[in-house]
Amino acid sequence: SQRQQRLVAAEVAVSNKVVLDRELLTHCPELRLIVVAATGTNNVDLQAAAELGIAVANVTGYATPSVVQHVFALILALTTRLPDYQAAVRAGAWQRSEQFCLLDFPIRELAGLSLGIVGHGELGRGVAQVAQAFGMEVWLAQRPGGPPQAGRWPLRELLTRVDGLSLHCPLTPETRNLIGPAELALMRTDALLINTARGGIVDERALAE
Repeated sequence: SQRQQRLVAAEVAVSNKVVLDRELLTHCPELRLIVVAATGTNNVDLQAAAELGIAVANVTGYATPSVVQHVFALILALTTRLPDYQAAVRAGAWQRSEQFCLLDFPIRELAGLSLGIVGHGELGRGVAQVAQAFGMEVWLAQRPGGPPQAGRWPLRELLTRVDGLSLHCPLTPETRNLIGPAELALMRTDALLINTARGGIVDERALAE
């Protein structure tokens, strides 16, 4: 394969989206280090790499300000119903309005709302800081698959209490489909789900249904 041709004699591989699986790694005898030019390492077979003596490194502080900004771009777009109002204005609803503004879509203020955060690393802490600046109440979830920690809530209990949930954990066997049918059923019908982590953390079929 093209991947094998590129890596067969390499000692260091710098990659991002390319899948580096066991079959490929076993055919790269010189490889000693894989550098992932992002945060997520789910495209690398970490167990195979460890067995073959190949170190794997990622970027732990990758684009933190951009991700935090994007989280709140999504939250604000949803709570202010920005796409709906933009569409209404383009359709001429503002011009036809009999009063001074459109009130077709109720908006919500962030102040006083609660935001649950799954993953309190570099990104999760950044989101929590901005949430508090907006006057939101921050709830931290227990680490998926980890021991209980003081000041953190079991995920299922947290889901019933928060107005929004923001995901900032890696995609691992413990977090794949972490938010599935049972978890979605626990959330409020008007709650927000923001996933700027890996898509596989959410059961997307269950979400669509």
